[in-house]
Amino acid sequence: MPATDPDVVPRVVNTFHDHPSMLLRAAHAAGLIQHVTPPTGSMASVEVAAWLKAQLPGASAAMIGPLNVQRFGKDELDIAGPSLRVVTTFSVGFDHIDVPECTKRGVKVANSASMFLA
Repeated sequence: MPATDPDVVPRVVNTFHDHPSMLLRAAHAAGLIQHVTPPTGSMASVEVAAWLKAQLPGASAAMIGPLNVQRFGKDELDIAGPSLRVVTTFSVGFDHIDVPECTKRGVKVANSASMFLA
């Protein structure tokens, strides 16, 4: 999804209902992004993974964590398609993300390691 297209609102899929940042909420409220979170309530990791796959088509970003998404790789990247530009994880490591496959497709990968160092 080209960032230069003013008619396209980036879609951010966040697997954590309880952890959207104030910045994401404000950007969503202002219409700058479409911020999508799972339904309120407890979901097993299998349910979260299925929910994520259903939300990935057309997404610009995926925010995941190893506790609710066991693996993010080729299947998820295929489902998301070329619109996906970044995958970020609420963890210090990337073991659950296929970083080489993301790199091959031009998808940036980031983590939240610095939040655990404070």
